Amino acid sequence: MSWRYLGLAERLRQFRRTQQITSVELARKAGISSHALHLIEKGKVMPSMETLERIARATQLDPGWLGFGVSANGLAPHITVAPGFDSDSFVTDLLSLLKGSTGVIDDVYKYLDSTGAHEWRALLQQPDFSNVVASFPMAELLDCLATVIGVDDPVDIVGLGCGTAEREITVIKKLLARRRRNLRLLLLDISMNLLGSAVQASDEFSRAHSVPVMALLGDFHSLPEYAHLLTGDYPRRRVITMFGLTFSNLDNEVQFLRRSMGWVNHEDLLILDVPSAATDSTDRAEIIRRDRTLARKRGGDWHNAAFRFLTGPLRRNLDHIGDIQIQTELDQASCVIPGSYAVVHNALVKLQSGEEKHFVIGYSKRYLLEKLAISMKGEGWTLVNGFHYGADNYGLLAIFQRHKPQVRRKRTQQ
Repeated sequence: MSWRYLGLAERLRQFRRTQQITSVELARKAGISSHALHLIEKGKVMPSMETLERIARATQLDPGWLGFGVSANGLAPHITVAPGFDSDSFVTDLLSLLKGSTGVIDDVYKYLDSTGAHEWRALLQQPDFSNVVASFPMAELLDCLATVIGVDDPVDIVGLGCGTAEREITVIKKLLARRRRNLRLLLLDISMNLLGSAVQASDEFSRAHSVPVMALLGDFHSLPEYAHLLTGDYPRRRVITMFGLTFSNLDNEVQFLRRSMGWVNHEDLLILDVPSAATDSTDRAEIIRRDRTLARKRGGDWHNAAFRFLTGPLRRNLDHIGDIQIQTELDQASCVIPGSYAVVHNALVKLQSGEEKHFVIGYSKRYLLEKLAISMKGEGWTLVNGFHYGADNYGLLAIFQRHKPQVRRKRTQQ
């Protein structure tokens, strides 16, 4: 399925017929090439938001109506599908994986259906999680952004793996309260259920403050395929957020930065919300003793909700399950960022037939701020500031800014 502004091509052609204006004239007024406008009117190319706004100014039409047929004050939030995204293919992959005796249940599979999304929300309501959420250093984050973003700077908040986008929406509201006006909110998530909630939550403030909101149903691992939609025709500062521990769940964070974030501009910001390492020791016994999850200092309702969410893809898609046993262990070997370690949840599934299956159902890394900053700098990201929060400093909020990579000079042979 391709990206589509619903009815855009038809409305453009109708406007030109009504106003008796040629495509060449309209393209000139909009500041784009006539060939580009021709492709847009044919439905062969979908314009970026900036191009849509340019055409809207040239036609003196409301950009919400022009792009999506929405005739309301401001841009009403909407959901569209990112190029190449097919949720059914993920279901097919999951079912194929479960036929085997072992494998890794990626986080993607946990949010695909409404039940998985519901179980995630239930987990967030548990006291351990809700207390961490309540202690999130939002004021410190806004103070930091205020030092980097000027009052007149046009800014996009881009939420990768946004879920219900509560924090992204809060950031926008707080920036508005600090007299930042030229703002837009771009949301990306793989769950239609969670993204739908995000759109509903953003609707009121979007209309009230004329803040355009675009929600993309898609996989952020495929960002390079449609990053041009997030890249402006005129300069805009982007604040890219990965709240909710999203970054820490990646198999290889360095490869993600290299392969999926190469489109980011110089001076754009990246906000990472990740778990903090419980100790700077590399001693296995010390890490297990200090980390609350590995030391099993959490229990009761939290464990029940967490394991219900983690085992969801198994329970909903495997028949005749007799028992599921969960084992949590420390992984120091597969982490690519120095100073980090991973907490891994393994599931032993016993079927009623006696067959056993082994799956990795959860994988989350913990980081030391200083060493994370060194690793990120090597990938073109400079630490602006970092904050620990929550009980035992469980959470780590780190703000990075994109810098121009240094050109490596070739050694001359003597």
